Amino acid sequence: MKNHYLAKAVTVNQVVLVTEIVSVVILNLTVRVNVQKDTQARRKVQKKFDRKEKSSGGSRPMKGRTFADHQK
Repeated sequence: MKNHYLAKAVTVNQVVLVTEIVSVVILNLTVRVNVQKDTQARRKVQKKFDRKEKSSGGSRPMKGRTFADHQK
């Protein structure tokens, strides 16, 4: 009987381990995806700021495309 209980304990431990590993992997993946989204959004914002700084004359609109065109 002792061996039977030991075997049961081992399988339970293994199941717990596997579930923990899986949850950690899923967490890492979601975090990585979120970080990628953040960096992409930040890059977009940074590009916008760069473009604004490059245009000379400060508040003067850029030639060609208007602000509304960029919103599309």
